[in-house]
Amino acid sequence: MKHLLSARFLFIVLFLSLTLAACSAVPAEPSPIESPVASPTAPPPTDAPTPTPTPSAPVLGTYELLSPEDMRADLDELFARLHNNHPDPYLWRPKAEVDIDRQQVYDELSQPLSMAEYYKKVAPLVNSLGDDHTGVALPDDVFQAIIQQELLFPLGVQIQNQRAYVIENASGNDEILLGTEILSVNGIPMPDILAEIKGYLPFSHSVKVAYFWYVFGSIEEYTLELKLPGQESPFTQTVPGLNIMTIMQNLQSSEPAPDAPPEPVTYTRLPEDETIGLLRIDSFVGLGNFIKPAFAQIQQDGIQHLIIDVRANGGGMYDQAGLVMDFLTDQPYRVCSKYWQAPAGGYGSEATRRESACDTHQPFEQPERYQGKLYLLVGSKTFSTAVTFATILQDYDLAVLVGEETLAPASYCTHPQHLYELDKLPRTGLEYRNSHSCYVRPSGEANWLRGVVPDFIVETSIEDMLSGHDPVLEYTLELIRNGE
Repeated sequence: MKHLLSARFLFIVLFLSLTLAACSAVPAEPSPIESPVASPTAPPPTDAPTPTPTPSAPVLGTYELLSPEDMRADLDELFARLHNNHPDPYLWRPKAEVDIDRQQVYDELSQPLSMAEYYKKVAPLVNSLGDDHTGVALPDDVFQAIIQQELLFPLGVQIQNQRAYVIENASGNDEILLGTEILSVNGIPMPDILAEIKGYLPFSHSVKVAYFWYVFGSIEEYTLELKLPGQESPFTQTVPGLNIMTIMQNLQSSEPAPDAPPEPVTYTRLPEDETIGLLRIDSFVGLGNFIKPAFAQIQQDGIQHLIIDVRANGGGMYDQAGLVMDFLTDQPYRVCSKYWQAPAGGYGSEATRRESACDTHQPFEQPERYQGKLYLLVGSKTFSTAVTFATILQDYDLAVLVGEETLAPASYCTHPQHLYELDKLPRTGLEYRNSHSCYVRPSGEANWLRGVVPDFIVETSIEDMLSGHDPVLEYTLELIRNGE
């Protein structure tokens, strides 16, 4: 089915799967010494009675049910593996708080559930740990069955300042303009809906169509309370729940299909000034055939002010970031100040964590190396390797950073040798990935709750996004023209 989708809508559909999460941004250190996985043990029992299951959202397809015994055993197994392999699973949130929520989930697994229902219980718990490289995912066959059988919410939504705006409309209702704010859906205030969705999608401001299915299931009609751009009075519209093929057709009829997938690197000499160049790096994967020719052209054009844009970069491989660094500086640098892995006995053992200093990298000599002033554009979609690339440029004072703070933290945990594969839990088959190393940014500042904060913060509004106006780039051009 994948080959039928346009590139843009393929992103919308497949965003549900955590297997597409951005990759690591750090050097491949030696694999951690594997300790035997501790025998899974349920959290301490509580005196609370087993809760009565709440009604599930309506579904159209038929899905295999998992037994309470298997689901509980795999929940225990998942945390046993986290305790054994994760450097610090409670780095962001106290274990006592997680234990309370874990016990509640354990109690709720008292009746047979489908894989999707099981995922809805476990994913918010694991995501609450705060590690953007640790999470669970539906097996691909279950995901594909949902996409092919269920009715989906036909609007794509962008979150800004805790409010939700329509940025994709596949509903067939032309009264809902792009940029319209959604105040409620079926009488449920949008903040409550977003709070639930955040449990499945903690590190994104974009809510794709499939995520609403987790909240509402397959329903034939949604009643929306809306507010048009620039208007104060709300109004009501209805949109249908649609199958995937109808959504595809509606989107394809509203915009032309792309001719080819975009390249990871594109370079443009800005027409306003022949000494300004714009280099977009949208991925740190597959740069080998693109980066050297781009810098050769930059050199040939005599560029004195180079703007690198990684606002849409979701990550990739750390060595690809190093490939770009070869063309930006001859200064030795580190991608992190230190890193550590779990103690040999796992979390809670008396052994100390295995901490090491990060290696220093000496850039390879490149005749096309850029010598001028450098600016880096970052935003909420800058993730993983792109975040590390930004910390290198910022911490070594190699570039002026402009844009918005990254959602992903500047110091973070990941598994650099297990990027694209997910493991399966033994009884249910629920897939998961967990970090095996934690890394502190090159400066040594270990603020695990903050992303990369630009030197100049410039926000992009929903109106900017939909109109194609780019205030971040415009601000950067003004900095250049003003000699900053």
